[in-house]
Amino acid sequence: MVIDNSIVIAALLLGLVALVWRSSMASLERAREAGKRACRQAGVQFLDDSVVLRRIRLQRPPGGVPALERRYRFEFATRGDRRYKGSVTVFPRRPTRVEMEAYEPLDPGLVD
Repeated sequence: MVIDNSIVIAALLLGLVALVWRSSMASLERAREAGKRACRQAGVQFLDDSVVLRRIRLQRPPGGVPALERRYRFEFATRGDRRYKGSVTVFPRRPTRVEMEAYEPLDPGLVD
């Protein structure tokens, strides 16, 4: 039986796309959890229960194999009247940095 080269190439490409998609979904979930955790620790509200992919690039760790670095954006609030921005960097498979825009802390006298 002879297998056409185009079928093999198509199958390999499809497999590669599936692996990248699976990795992207796992990174997205890790970034979402890291953003929620950072907001909880800061005592602010993580908005929309989501993160958005803002950048993806190939990075090489010192002495390592190149891998994808993904940067996600999220929003948070202290009172709900103003949105602040935050970001989570995932490299290669775990959150490596969480940054949050400077914000006005909630006035303790306003808490019910």
